[in-house]
Amino acid sequence: MAEKKTKVRRIKAKPISKKSKSVAKKTKKNKRQAPKWLKKLGQVLGKVFGPIGRFFAPAVEYVKGSFYELRQTRWPNRKATWGLTIAVILFSIFFAALILSFDNVFNWLMETILNMKGSN
Repeated sequence: MAEKKTKVRRIKAKPISKKSKSVAKKTKKNKRQAPKWLKKLGQVLGKVFGPIGRFFAPAVEYVKGSFYELRQTRWPNRKATWGLTIAVILFSIFFAALILSFDNVFNWLMETILNMKGSN
């Protein structure tokens, strides 16, 4: 049986507005870079260790990327932090109580079953 060929629809891309172009330019200009000491560390590793320094290059790049991501993070304010901390503590207490209650119920159930077998 011959397979049907389906037509692929091509969607025309909309032109980029002037506003989005300016935003893209600003983000390129404001792109934060790794700290100077980290750049120097990469250079020193390359010079001191030579070919072995290339082995460490991915690790240095990973640390640079981590610093970059940490700078982009929006940290919560004090009120939000306390709210989330209290929520975590309450959920932890709730689930600990739930697990303890299940443990006691199953313990009682197993003792009851074992005592029934032992009395016969």
